[in-house]
Amino acid sequence: MAYKLIDKEYSHTQGGYVQDYICDTNADVASLPVCRCGSSALVIDTGDVYVVNTTGEWAKVGG
Repeated sequence: MAYKLIDKEYSHTQGGYVQDYICDTNADVASLPVCRCGSSALVIDTGDVYVVNTTGEWAKVGG
């Protein structure tokens, strides 16, 4: 379906921008751009939350 950037904040500790997204479905998470550790995505369809981990991958919280 789709995703939308809802917030973008510069992180001095990360040396770049941490971004927050809203996605329609879990499948949309695969379409998200490469982001800094700590960036997050909320999936509307399921309520799942994904966060970019220390290896740069989108990981489901609690999953």
